[in-house]
Amino acid sequence: MFYRSIRTAKFLLIRAGGRRMKEYLMDAVSPAALRPDQAASYLSLSVQRLARLRLDGGGPIFCRAGRSIRYLKADLDNWLHANRRRSTSDTGIAA
Repeated sequence: MFYRSIRTAKFLLIRAGGRRMKEYLMDAVSPAALRPDQAASYLSLSVQRLARLRLDGGGPIFCRAGRSIRYLKADLDNWLHANRRRSTSDTGIAA
């Protein structure tokens, strides 16, 4: 989520009932970086499926900073675009 001001983020923190300030400030500063649960929701996948794709190497590009994993929306969109198919038998490889 992108907030127009830190004041808005603080207000929503109070309404959220205890979510940490760090997460809200991070969302306000970098709205394009998604946590795995947000990325899974964006892609309409389960968090477990996204983790499996990350492990197998078939998923979208991700960023790792320490133990944190983040996905950029542009990378998610590119992955979706690269995996478009015309039919269920289409392998995606041009003949």
